[in-house]
Amino acid sequence: MFTIGASYISLLQAVVVRCSLPYASLIHEICEDGSLLCGVEIQLPLIESLPELRHLFFWAPAESTEASAYEQAALKAVSYLQNLYSFLVTDYSFQGLVLYRKIAQAAIAVASKLANHSDVLTAIAHSNLLSNNDMVPEPDVICKKYRTS
Repeated sequence: MFTIGASYISLLQAVVVRCSLPYASLIHEICEDGSLLCGVEIQLPLIESLPELRHLFFWAPAESTEASAYEQAALKAVSYLQNLYSFLVTDYSFQGLVLYRKIAQAAIAVASKLANHSDVLTAIAHSNLLSNNDMVPEPDVICKKYRTS
């Protein structure tokens, strides 16, 4: 078995192409204290509602590795572009969990309804499925037996 990790940088590349952004680049800066900042620069096409915002920068400090800092910056850029362009990024693992949750909730709802109608099910089983009444104790006899035990 192997694991495939999704990269926010590759996701950003796909978003840049899909949104027809003119420019996107990974950048870095060295601060005065010697620490490294990794980032993403994107250029937006001219939008009437945002005439002054053409170049945007998203930064993350390189605390552990440069790669993780670039990933964090790319995630910030994708999140911003999601809000700006109103698109949705889906995660197939998450979608699978949501589907499993819905199925489990439906199964619990059915089980709960069946439990609420157990007296009806007992009556149906008693009258329809079993033809010999001497072999089946009455439900109240069963209840008394379990109450005394």
